[in-house]
Amino acid sequence: MNSHPTAHARISRDKGGESTTGARKRIIAGALAGTVAAALATALSASPAAAVSPAAAVSPAAALSPTAAVSPAAGIAGGTDDGRPAATGHRWADVTSEPASARRRAPGGPSTGLAATGAACSATVNGKRTCLEITPATSTTRPPASARTGPAAQTGPAAQTGSASARAGSASARIGEIPAPPWWCVETDFSVILAGSRTEACQRFVAVYTTWRTIDGVITETGQMKLLMTSHTPVHALDNEWTHYLHAGAIMSYGDAIGANLNAVGEPSGECSVRQNVFDGGSMPLGALRQGELGLTGTATAVGAIGYCRSGWTITVTAPGYNPASMTIRSTGIRCDNATGGNPRSAGCVIPWYAAAVTYSHVQQRTVAAHVEQAQGSGLPGATFDRPLTRASDTIRQRNRELACHDAVSLEGESCDEYPLASSQQGLTAGGTRRSFAGCLFPFIPSATGPTGVSVCMVDENDNWSQGGKMSVFYHNNRVLEGDPFRVLVVP
Repeated sequence: MNSHPTAHARISRDKGGESTTGARKRIIAGALAGTVAAALATALSASPAAAVSPAAAVSPAAALSPTAAVSPAAGIAGGTDDGRPAATGHRWADVTSEPASARRRAPGGPSTGLAATGAACSATVNGKRTCLEITPATSTTRPPASARTGPAAQTGPAAQTGSASARAGSASARIGEIPAPPWWCVETDFSVILAGSRTEACQRFVAVYTTWRTIDGVITETGQMKLLMTSHTPVHALDNEWTHYLHAGAIMSYGDAIGANLNAVGEPSGECSVRQNVFDGGSMPLGALRQGELGLTGTATAVGAIGYCRSGWTITVTAPGYNPASMTIRSTGIRCDNATGGNPRSAGCVIPWYAAAVTYSHVQQRTVAAHVEQAQGSGLPGATFDRPLTRASDTIRQRNRELACHDAVSLEGESCDEYPLASSQQGLTAGGTRRSFAGCLFPFIPSATGPTGVSVCMVDENDNWSQGGKMSVFYHNNRVLEGDPFRVLVVP
Protein backbone atom coordinates (compact mmCIF):
# COMPACT_ATOMS: atom_id res chain seq x y z
CA MET A 1 0.00 0.00 0.00
CA ASN A 2 1.27 3.46 -0.89
CA SER A 3 1.36 5.44 2.33
CA HIS A 4 2.96 8.51 0.76
CA PRO A 5 0.67 11.46 0.18
CA THR A 6 0.38 12.86 -3.33
CA ALA A 7 -0.77 16.41 -3.96
CA HIS A 8 -2.26 18.01 -7.02
CA ALA A 9 -3.35 21.53 -7.91
CA ARG A 10 -5.08 23.21 -10.79
CA ILE A 11 -5.89 26.69 -11.97
CA SER A 12 -8.95 26.82 -14.17
CA ARG A 13 -11.90 28.82 -15.43
CA ASP A 14 -14.87 28.69 -13.08
CA LYS A 15 -17.72 26.85 -14.78
CA GLY A 16 -20.52 27.81 -12.47
CA GLY A 17 -23.19 25.48 -11.19
CA GLU A 18 -25.72 25.13 -8.38
CA SER A 19 -25.94 27.69 -5.59
CA THR A 20 -24.12 26.87 -2.39
CA THR A 21 -24.02 28.12 1.15
CA GLY A 22 -21.87 27.31 4.13
CA ALA A 23 -19.24 28.57 6.49
CA ARG A 24 -16.41 27.86 4.06
CA LYS A 25 -17.70 30.13 1.30
CA ARG A 26 -15.47 33.20 1.55
CA ILE A 27 -16.29 36.18 -0.67
CA ILE A 28 -15.28 39.81 -0.42
CA ALA A 29 -18.15 41.80 1.09
CA GLY A 30 -16.48 45.13 1.86
CA ALA A 31 -15.58 47.83 -0.64
CA LEU A 32 -12.10 47.64 -2.11
CA ALA A 33 -10.06 50.60 -3.28
CA GLY A 34 -8.82 50.93 -6.85
CA THR A 35 -10.37 50.35 -10.24
CA VAL A 36 -11.15 46.67 -9.62
CA ALA A 37 -13.54 47.51 -6.76
CA ALA A 38 -16.57 47.78 -9.01
CA ALA A 39 -15.73 44.53 -10.76
CA LEU A 40 -15.31 42.74 -7.44
CA ALA A 41 -18.60 44.15 -6.18
CA THR A 42 -20.35 42.95 -9.33
CA ALA A 43 -18.98 39.45 -8.84
CA LEU A 44 -20.38 39.36 -5.34
CA SER A 45 -23.87 40.12 -6.59
CA ALA A 46 -23.86 36.95 -8.70
CA SER A 47 -25.26 33.69 -7.39
CA PRO A 48 -22.54 31.53 -5.84
CA ALA A 49 -21.88 28.29 -7.67
CA ALA A 50 -20.66 24.85 -6.71
CA ALA A 51 -17.01 23.96 -7.15
CA VAL A 52 -15.92 21.27 -9.58
CA SER A 53 -15.80 17.99 -7.70
CA PRO A 54 -12.35 16.50 -7.04
CA ALA A 55 -13.11 13.43 -9.11
CA ALA A 56 -14.05 15.41 -12.19
CA ALA A 57 -11.28 17.89 -11.66
CA VAL A 58 -8.46 15.37 -12.06
CA SER A 59 -8.81 15.21 -15.85
CA PRO A 60 -7.40 18.33 -17.52
CA ALA A 61 -9.74 17.79 -20.46
CA ALA A 62 -12.76 17.67 -18.21
CA ALA A 63 -11.45 20.50 -16.07
CA LEU A 64 -11.86 23.04 -18.83
CA SER A 65 -13.73 22.20 -21.99
CA PRO A 66 -14.49 24.63 -24.83
CA THR A 67 -17.86 26.30 -24.44
CA ALA A 68 -20.41 27.88 -26.73
CA ALA A 69 -19.32 31.22 -25.33
CA VAL A 70 -16.67 31.58 -28.01
CA SER A 71 -19.32 32.05 -30.68
CA PRO A 72 -20.03 35.75 -31.30
CA ALA A 73 -23.75 35.06 -31.52
CA ALA A 74 -23.90 32.75 -28.52
CA GLY A 75 -21.09 34.39 -26.64
CA ILE A 76 -23.35 36.58 -24.57
CA ALA A 77 -26.28 34.78 -23.00
CA GLY A 78 -29.56 36.36 -23.96
CA GLY A 79 -27.81 38.24 -26.72
CA THR A 80 -29.21 39.54 -29.99
CA ASP A 81 -28.63 37.89 -33.35
CA ASP A 82 -25.51 40.00 -33.86
CA GLY A 83 -23.81 38.85 -30.67
CA ARG A 84 -24.71 41.82 -28.47
CA PRO A 85 -26.25 41.44 -25.03
CA ALA A 86 -30.00 41.84 -24.86
CA ALA A 87 -30.64 45.11 -23.04
CA THR A 88 -33.12 47.93 -22.83
CA GLY A 89 -32.57 51.12 -24.78
CA HIS A 90 -29.22 51.65 -26.48
CA ARG A 91 -26.89 51.04 -23.54
CA TRP A 92 -25.26 48.04 -25.23
CA ALA A 93 -25.77 49.16 -28.82
CA ASP A 94 -22.06 49.56 -29.61
CA VAL A 95 -20.71 46.54 -27.70
CA THR A 96 -20.00 43.26 -29.47
CA SER A 97 -17.94 40.11 -28.98
CA GLU A 98 -14.84 38.99 -30.85
CA PRO A 99 -15.73 36.83 -33.89
CA ALA A 100 -14.16 33.41 -34.34
CA SER A 101 -12.38 34.56 -37.51
CA ALA A 102 -10.48 37.22 -35.55
CA ARG A 103 -9.39 34.71 -32.90
CA ARG A 104 -7.92 32.42 -35.54
CA ARG A 105 -5.98 34.81 -37.73
CA ALA A 106 -4.11 37.12 -35.35
CA PRO A 107 -0.45 36.31 -34.50
CA GLY A 108 0.65 34.29 -31.51
CA GLY A 109 -1.95 31.55 -31.86
CA PRO A 110 -5.70 31.82 -31.30
CA SER A 111 -6.84 34.26 -28.67
CA THR A 112 -8.24 32.36 -25.72
CA GLY A 113 -11.16 34.74 -25.67
CA LEU A 114 -11.48 33.65 -22.08
CA ALA A 115 -12.73 30.27 -23.22
CA ALA A 116 -9.54 28.23 -23.02
CA THR A 117 -9.18 24.73 -24.46
CA GLY A 118 -7.90 22.86 -21.41
CA ALA A 119 -6.62 23.11 -17.87
CA ALA A 120 -2.98 23.95 -17.22
CA CYS A 121 -1.67 21.59 -14.57
CA SER A 122 1.65 21.16 -12.82
CA ALA A 123 3.53 17.89 -12.61
CA THR A 124 2.72 15.65 -9.66
CA VAL A 125 5.50 15.86 -7.07
CA ASN A 126 5.38 14.00 -3.76
CA GLY A 127 1.73 13.33 -4.31
CA LYS A 128 0.85 17.00 -4.84
CA ARG A 129 -0.58 18.61 -7.96
CA THR A 130 -2.02 22.00 -8.92
CA CYS A 131 -4.04 23.20 -11.91
CA LEU A 132 -5.24 26.53 -13.24
CA GLU A 133 -8.42 27.12 -15.23
CA ILE A 134 -10.20 30.21 -16.51
CA THR A 135 -13.98 30.43 -16.16
CA PRO A 136 -16.85 32.93 -16.52
CA ALA A 137 -16.88 35.72 -13.96
CA THR A 138 -20.24 34.83 -12.44
CA SER A 139 -19.27 32.04 -10.06
CA THR A 140 -18.06 32.03 -6.50
CA THR A 141 -17.90 28.77 -4.61
CA ARG A 142 -17.45 27.01 -1.33
CA PRO A 143 -15.18 23.94 -1.23
CA PRO A 144 -16.90 20.56 -1.64
CA ALA A 145 -17.49 18.45 1.46
CA SER A 146 -14.86 15.93 0.35
CA ALA A 147 -12.23 18.67 0.33
CA ARG A 148 -12.62 19.89 3.90
CA THR A 149 -9.25 18.71 5.16
CA GLY A 150 -6.32 21.17 5.39
CA PRO A 151 -6.12 24.63 6.94
CA ALA A 152 -9.23 26.45 8.01
CA ALA A 153 -10.81 28.75 5.47
CA GLN A 154 -10.31 32.47 5.84
CA THR A 155 -12.95 34.08 7.97
CA GLY A 156 -15.07 37.11 7.20
CA PRO A 157 -13.69 39.83 4.94
CA ALA A 158 -14.12 42.78 7.27
CA ALA A 159 -10.54 42.63 8.52
CA GLN A 160 -9.25 42.23 4.96
CA THR A 161 -10.85 45.33 3.47
CA GLY A 162 -8.42 47.92 4.80
CA SER A 163 -5.34 45.94 3.83
CA ALA A 164 -6.75 45.45 0.34
CA SER A 165 -7.12 49.21 0.02
CA ALA A 166 -3.53 49.72 1.11
CA ARG A 167 -2.28 47.12 -1.36
CA ALA A 168 -4.26 48.75 -4.16
CA GLY A 169 -2.67 52.10 -3.37
CA SER A 170 0.77 50.53 -3.21
CA ALA A 171 0.31 48.90 -6.60
CA SER A 172 -0.78 52.18 -8.15
CA ALA A 173 2.25 53.95 -6.71
CA ARG A 174 4.67 51.45 -8.23
CA ILE A 175 2.97 50.87 -11.55
CA GLY A 176 1.29 54.17 -12.29
CA GLU A 177 -2.27 55.32 -12.74
CA ILE A 178 -4.17 52.39 -14.24
CA PRO A 179 -7.40 53.41 -16.01
CA ALA A 180 -10.65 51.81 -14.94
CA PRO A 181 -12.10 49.17 -17.26
CA PRO A 182 -15.14 50.35 -19.25
CA TRP A 183 -18.58 49.87 -17.72
CA TRP A 184 -19.54 47.28 -20.34
CA CYS A 185 -16.66 45.09 -19.18
CA VAL A 186 -17.28 45.46 -15.44
CA GLU A 187 -21.01 44.83 -15.85
CA THR A 188 -20.57 41.76 -18.02
CA ASP A 189 -20.75 38.25 -16.56
CA PHE A 190 -19.51 36.47 -19.68
CA SER A 191 -16.02 35.30 -20.49
CA VAL A 192 -15.77 36.44 -24.10
CA ILE A 193 -13.61 39.27 -25.39
CA LEU A 194 -15.74 42.37 -25.89
CA ALA A 195 -15.08 45.61 -27.73
CA GLY A 196 -17.00 48.85 -27.45
CA SER A 197 -15.13 50.64 -30.24
CA ARG A 198 -12.21 50.08 -32.62
CA THR A 199 -9.90 51.33 -29.86
CA GLU A 200 -10.93 49.42 -26.71
CA ALA A 201 -11.26 45.72 -25.86
CA CYS A 202 -11.82 44.12 -22.49
CA GLN A 203 -12.36 40.72 -20.94
CA ARG A 204 -13.43 39.67 -17.45
CA PHE A 205 -13.02 36.21 -16.01
CA VAL A 206 -12.31 34.15 -12.92
CA ALA A 207 -9.10 32.15 -12.55
CA VAL A 208 -9.65 29.12 -10.31
CA TYR A 209 -6.61 27.64 -8.59
CA THR A 210 -7.17 24.21 -7.03
CA THR A 211 -4.87 21.95 -5.00
CA TRP A 212 -5.12 18.18 -4.44
CA ARG A 213 -3.35 15.61 -2.33
CA THR A 214 -3.32 11.87 -3.05
CA ILE A 215 -3.02 9.53 -0.05
CA ASP A 216 -3.22 5.76 -0.56
CA GLY A 217 -4.70 6.36 -3.99
CA VAL A 218 -7.48 8.62 -2.72
CA ILE A 219 -7.53 12.09 -4.26
CA THR A 220 -8.71 14.85 -1.94
CA GLU A 221 -9.14 18.50 -2.81
CA THR A 222 -7.18 20.47 -0.23
CA GLY A 223 -7.67 24.06 -1.27
CA GLN A 224 -9.03 26.52 -3.80
CA MET A 225 -8.64 30.20 -4.61
CA LYS A 226 -10.65 32.30 -7.05
CA LEU A 227 -9.21 35.39 -8.67
CA LEU A 228 -11.50 37.89 -10.39
CA MET A 229 -9.43 39.16 -13.30
CA THR A 230 -9.95 41.95 -15.83
CA SER A 231 -7.81 42.28 -18.94
CA HIS A 232 -8.21 45.72 -20.54
CA THR A 233 -6.64 46.88 -23.80
CA PRO A 234 -7.25 50.49 -24.90
CA VAL A 235 -5.37 51.44 -28.09
CA HIS A 236 -4.99 54.68 -30.06
CA ALA A 237 -6.03 55.22 -33.68
CA LEU A 238 -3.55 58.09 -34.02
CA ASP A 239 -0.66 56.55 -32.05
CA ASN A 240 1.22 53.26 -32.31
CA GLU A 241 1.77 52.90 -28.55
CA TRP A 242 -0.71 51.27 -26.19
CA THR A 243 -0.89 49.40 -22.88
CA HIS A 244 -2.49 46.08 -21.94
CA TYR A 245 -3.64 46.25 -18.31
CA LEU A 246 -4.36 43.33 -15.97
CA HIS A 247 -6.28 43.54 -12.67
CA ALA A 248 -6.54 40.58 -10.25
CA GLY A 249 -8.52 40.41 -6.99
CA ALA A 250 -8.83 37.45 -4.60
CA ILE A 251 -12.54 36.77 -4.08
CA MET A 252 -12.49 33.32 -2.44
CA SER A 253 -9.95 31.00 -0.86
CA TYR A 254 -9.74 28.06 1.52
CA GLY A 255 -7.32 25.38 2.64
CA ASP A 256 -3.84 25.10 1.17
CA ALA A 257 -4.63 27.81 -1.41
CA ILE A 258 -5.04 30.56 1.19
CA GLY A 259 -2.48 33.28 0.56
CA ALA A 260 -1.00 31.56 -2.51
CA ASN A 261 1.38 33.73 -4.50
CA LEU A 262 0.26 35.29 -7.81
CA ASN A 263 2.58 36.53 -10.53
CA ALA A 264 2.02 37.46 -14.15
CA VAL A 265 4.27 38.24 -17.10
CA GLY A 266 3.14 40.06 -20.24
CA GLU A 267 3.88 38.41 -23.57
CA PRO A 268 3.59 40.08 -27.01
CA SER A 269 3.66 38.34 -30.37
CA GLY A 270 3.70 39.75 -33.87
CA GLU A 271 4.85 43.12 -35.15
CA CYS A 272 5.24 44.98 -31.87
CA SER A 273 7.88 45.59 -29.20
CA VAL A 274 7.70 45.91 -25.40
CA ARG A 275 8.13 49.28 -23.68
CA GLN A 276 7.13 48.18 -20.18
CA ASN A 277 6.34 44.84 -18.55
CA VAL A 278 5.49 45.05 -14.84
CA PHE A 279 3.11 43.22 -12.52
CA ASP A 280 2.66 43.92 -8.81
CA GLY A 281 2.89 40.25 -7.83
CA GLY A 282 2.74 38.75 -4.36
CA SER A 283 0.60 36.77 -1.95
CA MET A 284 -3.18 36.77 -2.43
CA PRO A 285 -5.00 36.73 0.90
CA LEU A 286 -8.71 37.38 0.68
CA GLY A 287 -9.26 40.88 -0.71
CA ALA A 288 -5.77 41.31 -2.16
CA LEU A 289 -5.55 43.36 -5.35
CA ARG A 290 -2.71 43.04 -7.90
CA GLN A 291 -2.27 44.99 -11.13
CA GLY A 292 0.01 44.99 -14.14
CA GLU A 293 0.93 46.97 -17.25
CA LEU A 294 2.29 45.66 -20.55
CA GLY A 295 3.33 48.64 -22.67
CA LEU A 296 3.59 47.92 -26.39
CA THR A 297 4.69 49.74 -29.54
CA GLY A 298 3.58 48.74 -33.03
CA THR A 299 6.52 48.39 -35.42
CA ALA A 300 4.60 48.87 -38.69
CA THR A 301 5.55 52.53 -39.11
CA ALA A 302 6.86 52.80 -42.69
CA VAL A 303 4.50 54.46 -45.17
CA GLY A 304 2.07 51.80 -46.37
CA ALA A 305 3.05 49.30 -43.66
CA ILE A 306 0.47 47.09 -41.91
CA GLY A 307 1.30 44.88 -38.92
CA TYR A 308 -0.52 42.74 -36.37
CA CYS A 309 0.19 42.21 -32.68
CA ARG A 310 -1.43 40.11 -29.98
CA SER A 311 -0.57 40.50 -26.33
CA GLY A 312 -1.25 38.24 -23.39
CA TRP A 313 -0.48 37.56 -19.76
CA THR A 314 0.91 34.33 -18.36
CA ILE A 315 -0.48 34.03 -14.84
CA THR A 316 1.26 31.76 -12.33
CA VAL A 317 -0.07 30.72 -8.92
CA THR A 318 2.14 29.04 -6.32
CA ALA A 319 1.18 27.65 -2.90
CA PRO A 320 3.74 26.38 -0.36
CA GLY A 321 4.56 22.72 -0.96
CA TYR A 322 3.05 22.65 -4.46
CA ASN A 323 4.55 23.17 -7.88
CA PRO A 324 3.40 26.34 -9.70
CA ALA A 325 0.41 26.24 -12.06
CA SER A 326 0.40 28.63 -15.02
CA MET A 327 -1.81 29.60 -17.92
CA THR A 328 -1.50 32.18 -20.70
CA ILE A 329 -4.50 34.31 -21.61
CA ARG A 330 -4.17 35.99 -25.00
CA SER A 331 -6.07 39.13 -25.90
CA THR A 332 -7.66 40.04 -29.19
CA GLY A 333 -5.42 40.97 -32.11
CA ILE A 334 -4.41 44.59 -32.62
CA ARG A 335 -3.55 45.99 -36.05
CA CYS A 336 -1.19 48.93 -36.48
CA ASP A 337 -0.62 50.61 -39.81
CA ASN A 338 0.62 53.64 -41.67
CA ALA A 339 -1.60 52.96 -44.66
CA THR A 340 -4.63 55.21 -44.19
CA GLY A 341 -3.23 58.21 -46.04
CA GLY A 342 -3.70 61.71 -44.74
CA ASN A 343 -1.30 64.60 -44.49
CA PRO A 344 0.86 64.19 -42.60
CA ARG A 345 0.83 60.39 -42.59
CA SER A 346 1.02 58.75 -39.18
CA ALA A 347 0.88 55.29 -37.64
CA GLY A 348 -1.94 54.18 -35.38
CA CYS A 349 -3.60 51.04 -34.06
CA VAL A 350 -7.14 49.62 -33.96
CA ILE A 351 -9.13 46.46 -33.29
CA PRO A 352 -9.73 45.55 -36.95
CA TRP A 353 -12.70 43.22 -36.51
CA TYR A 354 -14.84 45.82 -34.72
CA ALA A 355 -17.42 47.39 -37.06
CA ALA A 356 -17.44 51.08 -36.18
CA ALA A 357 -20.54 53.06 -37.17
CA VAL A 358 -20.76 56.08 -39.44
CA THR A 359 -23.94 58.09 -38.88
CA TYR A 360 -26.05 59.98 -41.38
CA SER A 361 -28.26 62.68 -39.94
CA HIS A 362 -31.76 63.61 -41.05
CA VAL A 363 -30.63 67.19 -40.41
CA GLN A 364 -27.20 67.31 -42.07
CA GLN A 365 -27.66 64.71 -44.85
CA ARG A 366 -31.44 64.72 -45.03
CA THR A 367 -32.05 63.12 -48.44
CA VAL A 368 -29.16 60.64 -48.15
CA ALA A 369 -30.31 59.60 -44.66
CA ALA A 370 -33.85 59.05 -45.95
CA HIS A 371 -32.57 56.90 -48.82
CA VAL A 372 -30.32 54.78 -46.57
CA GLU A 373 -33.24 54.24 -44.19
CA GLN A 374 -35.43 52.98 -47.03
CA ALA A 375 -32.65 50.81 -48.45
CA GLN A 376 -31.86 49.14 -45.13
CA GLY A 377 -35.57 48.72 -44.48
CA SER A 378 -35.83 46.73 -47.73
CA GLY A 379 -33.32 44.18 -46.42
CA LEU A 380 -29.95 45.53 -47.54
CA PRO A 381 -27.09 45.07 -45.03
CA GLY A 382 -24.97 47.51 -43.06
CA ALA A 383 -26.93 48.46 -39.94
CA THR A 384 -25.87 45.67 -37.55
CA PHE A 385 -22.77 43.87 -36.32
CA ASP A 386 -23.86 40.57 -37.87
CA ARG A 387 -24.47 42.16 -41.31
CA PRO A 388 -21.93 44.96 -41.70
CA LEU A 389 -20.55 46.45 -44.87
CA THR A 390 -16.86 45.91 -45.68
CA ARG A 391 -14.61 48.44 -47.34
CA ALA A 392 -13.72 47.87 -50.99
CA SER A 393 -10.66 48.76 -53.04
CA ASP A 394 -10.68 51.91 -55.18
CA THR A 395 -11.08 49.75 -58.30
CA ILE A 396 -14.18 48.03 -56.91
CA ARG A 397 -15.55 51.36 -55.69
CA GLN A 398 -15.36 52.84 -59.18
CA ARG A 399 -16.97 49.80 -60.78
CA ASN A 400 -19.78 49.74 -58.19
CA ARG A 401 -20.51 53.38 -58.96
CA GLU A 402 -20.64 52.78 -62.71
CA LEU A 403 -22.97 49.79 -62.40
CA ALA A 404 -25.35 51.61 -60.04
CA CYS A 405 -25.59 55.10 -61.53
CA HIS A 406 -24.59 54.88 -65.20
CA ASP A 407 -28.06 55.87 -66.44
CA ALA A 408 -29.00 58.45 -63.80
CA VAL A 409 -30.89 61.47 -65.12
CA SER A 410 -29.06 64.80 -65.19
CA LEU A 411 -30.85 67.25 -62.92
CA GLU A 412 -29.48 70.49 -61.51
CA GLY A 413 -28.82 70.21 -57.78
CA GLU A 414 -29.39 66.43 -57.75
CA SER A 415 -26.99 63.48 -57.89
CA CYS A 416 -27.27 59.70 -57.85
CA ASP A 417 -26.82 57.94 -54.52
CA GLU A 418 -26.35 54.18 -54.18
CA TYR A 419 -26.65 51.92 -51.15
CA PRO A 420 -24.77 49.83 -50.11
CA LEU A 421 -22.06 52.42 -50.61
CA ALA A 422 -19.94 52.20 -53.74
CA SER A 423 -16.91 52.05 -51.42
CA SER A 424 -18.18 48.77 -49.92
CA GLN A 425 -17.73 45.21 -51.13
CA GLN A 426 -21.51 44.79 -51.03
CA GLY A 427 -22.10 46.84 -54.20
CA LEU A 428 -23.22 45.46 -57.57
CA THR A 429 -19.81 43.89 -58.24
CA ALA A 430 -20.91 41.33 -55.61
CA GLY A 431 -24.03 40.48 -57.64
CA GLY A 432 -27.71 41.26 -57.42
CA THR A 433 -29.83 43.87 -59.18
CA ARG A 434 -30.87 47.46 -58.67
CA ARG A 435 -33.95 48.57 -56.77
CA SER A 436 -35.49 51.99 -56.17
CA PHE A 437 -38.38 53.70 -54.44
CA ALA A 438 -41.14 56.17 -55.23
CA GLY A 439 -39.79 59.71 -55.53
CA CYS A 440 -36.23 58.57 -56.32
CA LEU A 441 -36.57 59.51 -60.04
CA PHE A 442 -35.71 56.03 -61.32
CA PRO A 443 -39.21 55.10 -62.58
CA PHE A 444 -37.88 52.26 -64.76
CA ILE A 445 -36.27 50.44 -61.80
CA PRO A 446 -38.71 48.40 -59.66
CA SER A 447 -38.77 48.24 -55.89
CA ALA A 448 -37.56 45.02 -54.30
CA THR A 449 -36.57 43.41 -51.02
CA GLY A 450 -33.76 41.13 -49.95
CA PRO A 451 -30.12 41.23 -48.81
CA THR A 452 -28.35 41.48 -52.19
CA GLY A 453 -28.21 44.17 -54.84
CA VAL A 454 -28.27 47.94 -54.42
CA SER A 455 -30.79 50.74 -54.08
CA VAL A 456 -30.42 53.88 -56.20
CA CYS A 457 -32.03 57.26 -55.62
CA MET A 458 -31.53 60.84 -56.78
CA VAL A 459 -30.66 62.96 -53.73
CA ASP A 460 -29.69 66.53 -52.98
CA GLU A 461 -26.23 67.16 -54.42
CA ASN A 462 -25.00 68.95 -51.29
CA ASP A 463 -26.19 66.06 -49.10
CA ASN A 464 -24.29 63.64 -51.30
CA TRP A 465 -21.11 65.74 -51.13
CA SER A 466 -21.49 65.92 -47.35
CA GLN A 467 -21.86 62.14 -47.18
CA GLY A 468 -18.74 61.64 -49.29
CA GLY A 469 -16.66 63.90 -47.06
CA LYS A 470 -18.00 62.20 -43.95
CA MET A 471 -16.95 58.78 -45.28
CA SER A 472 -13.40 59.98 -46.02
CA VAL A 473 -13.00 61.27 -42.46
CA PHE A 474 -14.61 58.13 -41.01
CA TYR A 475 -12.32 55.76 -42.91
CA HIS A 476 -9.23 57.74 -41.89
CA ASN A 477 -10.07 58.30 -38.22
CA ASN A 478 -11.10 54.67 -37.68
CA ARG A 479 -8.29 53.28 -39.84
CA VAL A 480 -10.79 51.31 -41.93
CA LEU A 481 -8.77 49.46 -44.57
CA GLU A 482 -9.88 47.23 -47.43
CA GLY A 483 -11.90 44.31 -46.08
CA ASP A 484 -12.62 45.93 -42.71
CA PRO A 485 -16.24 45.88 -41.47
CA PHE A 486 -18.24 49.01 -40.71
CA ARG A 487 -21.85 49.96 -40.04
CA VAL A 488 -24.05 52.74 -41.40
CA LEU A 489 -26.61 54.20 -38.98
CA VAL A 490 -29.29 56.83 -39.53
CA VAL A 491 -29.90 59.27 -36.68
CA PRO A 492 -32.40 62.13 -36.23
